[in-house]
Amino acid sequence: MDSLDWSRKYEVLSLSRLYLSSLGYTTEQIQALSDEDMQRIADTINNRSFLYFEEDVKFAVWEELKDKDLDNQTTGEGSPGEILEEQEQDRETRHT
Repeated sequence: MDSLDWSRKYEVLSLSRLYLSSLGYTTEQIQALSDEDMQRIADTINNRSFLYFEEDVKFAVWEELKDKDLDNQTTGEGSPGEILEEQEQDRETRHT
């Protein structure tokens, strides 16, 4: 793999009015949202989503690698499973 392969980016999240429709929002509700409203919603999601982004990435990669028997070759603290469990406990604590 060359350096271009290593730096290739993959889309993680996007937000659109079509997506809001798929979540069950009515046409009237969606049409009431301006581009500025949509941007604020995206910014809010972005700010919240990245609180645990690194842990979520590690867990998703771990899930893919475990099928290849490569899941125990990472460095750092805690396994992705342990990290996910801690993350879920933290989210539950914040929502109560």
